[in-house]
Amino acid sequence: MLEVKEQKEYGTIKDWKPESTTPKLFPLSYSASNELETCEFKYACRKMYKVEPDIEDDTVALRWGSACHKILEDTDWVASNFNLDIYDNALVEYGFKLKGESGKLLILDEQVCYGVYAAAVSLLQLAKKQKLETVACEFEIKLPYLYGFIDRICKEESGGWWIQDLKTSARIMEAELAARLIRDKQLNLYALPEVIEMICNQYNLEAENFRGVRYTVAFKTKAKVKTKEKLKDYTERNQPKVLDFEIPAEKLDGKTILSEHLAKITRASKLRAGLETPIRNYGSNSCFAYNKPCPYFSQCYGKKAEELQSEIKLMTLDNAKKVNTPIREVKKPDVKIENLF
Repeated sequence: MLEVKEQKEYGTIKDWKPESTTPKLFPLSYSASNELETCEFKYACRKMYKVEPDIEDDTVALRWGSACHKILEDTDWVASNFNLDIYDNALVEYGFKLKGESGKLLILDEQVCYGVYAAAVSLLQLAKKQKLETVACEFEIKLPYLYGFIDRICKEESGGWWIQDLKTSARIMEAELAARLIRDKQLNLYALPEVIEMICNQYNLEAENFRGVRYTVAFKTKAKVKTKEKLKDYTERNQPKVLDFEIPAEKLDGKTILSEHLAKITRASKLRAGLETPIRNYGSNSCFAYNKPCPYFSQCYGKKAEELQSEIKLMTLDNAKKVNTPIREVKKPDVKIENLF
């Protein structure tokens, strides 16, 4: 049977009231900090007003990555631990396979299932060659100003240890990543001295042996699955590219990044207390990120994106014709300019 989604209780902007009118320090996640930077109003709709979105976000890409993470976590990043049960459980958990009443698994998205398998195999092969021992997966960071999860903590035979962040991506961006990772917000926050201290206390590691952060990216294969093709054959035919960037601890600048993060918390706390109004950022990076309309598009534009699109005429080479629109009467403003000053 299909899992029934939990019913959410939505609110409205006009009915919203702050829980407290006093700004307070609270743990802000990396993703929430990014959302504040992109568009404060979007953050407010989601975290404060609890407004019902125009559309539910398409979570295929997110679930694709989560299924990969699940496989790596359940195998402890050890290739010899990988089996089809671990693979199937991850796909069922993230909705790409459905367990029928007979117990038989039904594939809901064949392309995704094969892609997840191929990416997981590539990542496990990388880990086998690197010979890094997994200390922990999904380590929870809980600080007064920061909340999040570290994908993996791993160590070398010599005792040196690393924080590892795993991403999945559809776009190859090797040069772009290498150029910006030293100042990456998430990596610097996860390598703060307070976080290092938490890890050392919990896993008996030495802070002076912290080597830095590894940023690992598995790129999704776009190759189509052949008829009756086996998982192993598909993987060998379409070995996904995997990159593992090594950012040494001495190259990171957590102090600067933390200062920016705390400024975001200060701003968010004032918004949550109702002392300031969230700014609406009308721009392609917020209103149409990744070529998709913002879930709260109608709150800014008065209508949903698809409704406004139907009101805008579009001409192409196929349908272009002479433009001849009727002249409209322009109403003069009632207020004279000189009366405004």
